[in-house]
Amino acid sequence: MKTHHLAWVFSAASLLGCSNDVTTFPGGAGGAGSTGSTGGIGTTSTGTGTTASEWAQFCQALADREAKCNPNGTSPYTKCLASQQCYADAVYSAAQKPLRDCLVNRACNVKDDACYADPSHQSPAFAKFQQDCVAKHATCKASGATFSDDVCASPVISDAVINAIGACLAKDCPAVPGCIADVKKAMIDSCPFF
Repeated sequence: MKTHHLAWVFSAASLLGCSNDVTTFPGGAGGAGSTGSTGGIGTTSTGTGTTASEWAQFCQALADREAKCNPNGTSPYTKCLASQQCYADAVYSAAQKPLRDCLVNRACNVKDDACYADPSHQSPAFAKFQQDCVAKHATCKASGATFSDDVCASPVISDAVINAIGACLAKDCPAVPGCIADVKKAMIDSCPFF
């Protein structure tokens, strides 16, 4: 399976630019009989605001969409099931359900870029983070030590990701790319589905 979005935050080839956007990473309720709840229902709820059962329903809906849209593709079901907590850690809480719904309900010929770029449910901290990130990118680019500006572009990232990348942006330009790579490794690459 290809690299998926939350890697979006970190490289031009990843975020909002996967080579095959038919499959996507997990996200929660939305389709296949799920309740679509975002309110921490049940005792098995994690940070995604869905119970394990609701998450499994989402993963099934995602797998069903994949089977319909890409019959020769690999089912995302197992990796989706294993990704509930890391998804909750990387995606801003208010963006989780709208993102899940968008990923599952889009037409087969519609890429998932718009799902990740939707600013309507972003963290209050994102606007300042984006401003600081773009400014740091320009400063570092002028000094010859740069990082992908895609790291500045996804409004669905969690405050934890914003804070981790923000700490990287506080460093001198030569240290920023390695720091961002470390955040990506710790918060994104360790998640089975991304």
